[in-house]
Amino acid sequence: IQGPLKDSVRAEMLDESLSIINGLWSGEQFSFAGKYYSIKQAQFLPRPLQSPRIPIWVAGTWPNKAPFRRAARYDGAVPVIGNLATSLTVKQLRELVEFIENYRKDGPPFDIVKFGATSAERNKDIDLVTSYATAGATWWVETVVPGRHSLADVRRHICQGPPAI
Repeated sequence: IQGPLKDSVRAEMLDESLSIINGLWSGEQFSFAGKYYSIKQAQFLPRPLQSPRIPIWVAGTWPNKAPFRRAARYDGAVPVIGNLATSLTVKQLRELVEFIENYRKDGPPFDIVKFGATSAERNKDIDLVTSYATAGATWWVETVVPGRHSLADVRRHICQGPPAI
């Protein structure tokens, strides 16, 4: 059994995988020969309706820079800190957005996905989500950490719906 891969190897494998996905989504005959993967004469049909492709969001642990240089070449970034107990601050998100903007001079809109937990206190939640939207987040994904809330609390929170900004 192989042990954990070094980050640099995982990054190379991800780059090859993204190249393969782009090639397959073209709808044309596609071949690829890389260090880790190879494909001969494959074709995915029907071709995706989105152009130039189905959006690709690349995740990474901030403040590591390499994953976000990679993300800037695609359609979005999903930044994390590295554990479920901590979340990116508004300041960290703003720094990340500025970093990505240095690598994206033009092009289609770019998504920044923010994972976080609201409190079910409407005004507080609106302020929280608005602060991240102002910093550049385009998506808020509500995070439910296992064991932190009862199932009934989670259901009530879901029924309340997202804070409107």
